[in-house]
Amino acid sequence: RYARKSTTEDDSQTRIRLLQSMVDNLICRSLCTRVYVSPSFRASEPFHERDLNTEFVIYDKLNSVKGNTQDLLEYLQSSKRSICLIAIDFAGLSSGSPHVKKLLEENPSIGMIAIELFNSSNTCYLL
Repeated sequence: RYARKSTTEDDSQTRIRLLQSMVDNLICRSLCTRVYVSPSFRASEPFHERDLNTEFVIYDKLNSVKGNTQDLLEYLQSSKRSICLIAIDFAGLSSGSPHVKKLLEENPSIGMIAIELFNSSNTCYLL
């Protein structure tokens, strides 16, 4: 459900291609139905600070994306159902456990977190 790309020197076409690949992997391998992306933020940044600047035109060029981190947070707050949040590798979600803890505390709709490591070890961790 969540794909994040760090701030790098990649040109916009490369960034779009890499993000689309992550989105496609989440849909095909993890059977995700809603995918949100954060196109240019570090894993160390708190969730509530990501994607506040919405001037990225990248979203319009990605297929099968529901929105950004702020849209994900809004969805988590409004959902009445239990949600499994899926990320590609641990840093795809966050590199700071306090950020994940706060995300879970503020969003009781998250029933499970799945960290997909299929590219490196064909493993999925359920938290």
